[in-house]
Amino acid sequence: MRSYKCTPESHPALPPTHQHPLWQAWDLALDHVLSQLPDVHAGKKDYEPSQFFSQQLSAFQVWLMSVGDSKSPPQQLPIVLQFLLSQAHRLQALELLGRFLDLGSWAVHSALTVGIFPYVLKLLGSKLRELQPILMFIWAKILAVDPSCQKDLVKDNGYKYFVQVLGDTSMQCEYRTMAAFAISAVVNKYPMGQERCLQSGVVGTCLGQLEEPNPVLRQWLAICLGRLWQNFDSARWYGARDNAHDKLISLLWDEIPDVRAAAVFALGTYLLNTSEDGTSEMRVTIDQAVGSALLQLMNDASPVVRMELASALHGLTLLYEKQFHIAALHFSEGKRVAATNLTTSVTPTGWIHVTIAPQDSDGENEGGSTASTNIPTPNSPLSTSLSGNSQHSISNGIDSLASHAHNGELQSSSVGGPPGDLPPTSRGSISNGEASGKQFFEDLPKSKSAPGGASLGARNWYQQIWRGMVYLASDPFPKVADAAQHVVHGLHDKLRQKPQAKMIGATLVASYSAPCSPKDAGHTVKCATLGAAGMKFRQPKSGMASSAIMSRVKSELTSLPPTGRPKAPSPDPSSSGDEDDEGESSLHALSTQFCDWCCKYFANPLMKQPSECDPASPGYQQREYRFIRNHLVREEMARSCLPLSGSRINDQIFVNREARPAQLLKFHPYQPQLAVIHRNCWSIWDIEQGSKVTSFQENCTYSTAKITAAEFINPHDISFLLVGSEDGAVHVWRDYCQENSEAQKPTLVTAWRGLLDMLPVSKRVGMVLEWEQQTGLLYASGDVRHVRVWDTHKELMVQDIPTHADSSVTCLTSDSAERSLLIAGCGDGTVRLYDRRQPSNSSLVLTLREHQGWIVNVLMQQYGSESTIVSCSVGGEVKTWDPRFMKSVGTYNLSPTINVCDIHPRAPLLACASHQQQAIRIFNLERNEVLNTIRYHDGFMGQKIGSSNCLAFHPYKVLLAHGGVDGMVAIYSTERKKLSGR
Repeated sequence: MRSYKCTPESHPALPPTHQHPLWQAWDLALDHVLSQLPDVHAGKKDYEPSQFFSQQLSAFQVWLMSVGDSKSPPQQLPIVLQFLLSQAHRLQALELLGRFLDLGSWAVHSALTVGIFPYVLKLLGSKLRELQPILMFIWAKILAVDPSCQKDLVKDNGYKYFVQVLGDTSMQCEYRTMAAFAISAVVNKYPMGQERCLQSGVVGTCLGQLEEPNPVLRQWLAICLGRLWQNFDSARWYGARDNAHDKLISLLWDEIPDVRAAAVFALGTYLLNTSEDGTSEMRVTIDQAVGSALLQLMNDASPVVRMELASALHGLTLLYEKQFHIAALHFSEGKRVAATNLTTSVTPTGWIHVTIAPQDSDGENEGGSTASTNIPTPNSPLSTSLSGNSQHSISNGIDSLASHAHNGELQSSSVGGPPGDLPPTSRGSISNGEASGKQFFEDLPKSKSAPGGASLGARNWYQQIWRGMVYLASDPFPKVADAAQHVVHGLHDKLRQKPQAKMIGATLVASYSAPCSPKDAGHTVKCATLGAAGMKFRQPKSGMASSAIMSRVKSELTSLPPTGRPKAPSPDPSSSGDEDDEGESSLHALSTQFCDWCCKYFANPLMKQPSECDPASPGYQQREYRFIRNHLVREEMARSCLPLSGSRINDQIFVNREARPAQLLKFHPYQPQLAVIHRNCWSIWDIEQGSKVTSFQENCTYSTAKITAAEFINPHDISFLLVGSEDGAVHVWRDYCQENSEAQKPTLVTAWRGLLDMLPVSKRVGMVLEWEQQTGLLYASGDVRHVRVWDTHKELMVQDIPTHADSSVTCLTSDSAERSLLIAGCGDGTVRLYDRRQPSNSSLVLTLREHQGWIVNVLMQQYGSESTIVSCSVGGEVKTWDPRFMKSVGTYNLSPTINVCDIHPRAPLLACASHQQQAIRIFNLERNEVLNTIRYHDGFMGQKIGSSNCLAFHPYKVLLAHGGVDGMVAIYSTERKKLSGR
């Protein structure tokens, strides 16, 4: 066109192509063809077909082998797409294309830019089985980066290819996982995709493979089901027909946390149904079974699981909002009405039936008649005839009710029924007045509720679910707590917004204020303004005056919640949600990022070897350095223990003052770091430089409880700091030794409740922890009557070992060599040995009873080739034990009293101190002698050390850390002349 003086243009302008490198490849191919023409024409040789495409494939393969961090697509990419049309080169081209897409999201965008989509979409119609694995890989990559392709897949029936691959159980689990992911992307928030996949039998296919051994497949099968029936009631009832909830409930105890979270997600969307028959008996039965199963995950160690649990429980509160209004009222008034048994139900005509039965001090019913009332709801006939100013009429009615109750005029009659059972005088009085109450009821949206006449177990179920949500609102992981608090506070805020809340609340409070009495039967109170039919009360036992009742009732008028289902709250905690939405056709629980986070698995490289496995990578070299460093530290320990018999540990190599006294001290095994634990904060010191690296305050966002245990976990590589609090919570932090700055604060990795129901004791221990690095097991005990074993790899509680002791567990230690013995020191002076291989109830194999007081510390000491148990009691008595015998093999009396004590794990050393004597005594267990006593700090004017709060030995060095009540932290070592002579 240029030769004819025509210049093509486009808007927007295309980049120039006349100098594109592919023209050189074209010239090469043309030269190859033309160069053969003379010989072919002369008959000297046959024509050789061009190798252009195979050469371009080879060039593309070489580029993939040599690509580094560059994110520029290769020149051969457009040509490779043409190979997809050639049956001879199709499989090789697909494999190379898959390797290219695996480089990252930028590669997927590059391929989509050059037009890959129509090619791979057309290939979904292929029947060749050998193409299925690579096609599933390519589509998994595309859908992970660009989920909008779902519409084209549904339009061209491409989704059927994924359904076919998923249903082929002879296919490898990896490719069926990709098929499940692809289907989940097709149905995600796309009703047409949900309808088509439902018709293809996806529900039955997924349910039939939930027991597959591959955890990633189980995870994506559950997510696929959850997305399929999300806001799609037809799919939910398909699942109900196949008992989907029972099959998914079995995944709630899976060993993989991601599988458990996926199961909770699927069950949560399974519950959140919006059909009109959502109040059927079958529906309620399924909801109660699923809700009860979900409650068992309240103390799952994975915050991801608990976050999904909060979302699922929120869905239940949206479905049965009226019942949860009552449950919230039960919970908030629980302490106030502890002496009564209040039950509520929804009658078939739409009334809330409230019944109060008295209880004695033991919680049993005293007998006699009970009090009950029917409270109108938006569905009751009475709601069309209420009148009068709400506040004024309520107060007058309560005044009259309180007066009658005080004078003994409230008398027993038949249980109040629906409005049709009202006495004529009551019905007549209700119909007089203005229409403000009527207007309020008409403005309330209808909410889903359980069938009338629900059993007491069902009513208790609502209360249990609500208690579970309130329990999650105090979760140790902040994001879980924030989500649950948003739900709880949102419901409470909604409950306070309508005047009807005060009306119903006043009725219930009046019921609480006048407990029933079996005496004085007579007539019925006609309290029309309260909407009460046949309310029965008896004279208060305590003779409470009407003024006292009134003061209590009026204080509640502005705080008790209304009924009616509010609009589903926004996931954003900052949204107020003040308005009702009657036209909303779907319910929306709290949204989480779990599914989006799972999708990133397919967006990241799957074929590429991790950089940590590449010997040339910085990560590999850093890990290699750490392993060499750890080996040298252990070798140094073996050498330093040999001449220990004549060494004195009195050389003060570190001393600093903290603003608050240290409660715990913990040495890092391999790095020169000392963790100083205060009440609810901690700091990290560099003991070689003598400087504080960081200080972190666990503010109220995380926990305000006192820290009573700390461990360095994974210390041989990238270590984390684990702390346990006296309330039973466990927190794990990474980047704990970053410099003090907002951008580099310690990061909370996970948190869970390691112990529950801490017993109130006179001398509190809090939580006691023992970390076993080789197995990843965490043992937790303290002011409880069991030792709870957590598997941190699975994030599951794997065993509860009863202590069989009537006192707290004060210290724990385990046999890290044989990994079968667990030793607990108790407050009653016993040392108890448990065999972890035995069943929990029979795991106690030995009880050592020679100590007469509180066990301060116990340790399974690995010194030489033998394992010895060393225990120390508060009376200053130290004993050594052979685990095979019931009698001690050595006894040492150190001092009259001992408050703190620590035992070196790999050297025969013990250090102890007491509050009465401002001194530290260091004892050699092998030679049965006191090495030395530390009374003063170093220096010419060295002051006397303060009373000891804590002592700690270094695991691999002969170093002793001391924390005093005066805030001083000091570290002592052997004499310098001894160290310099090594």
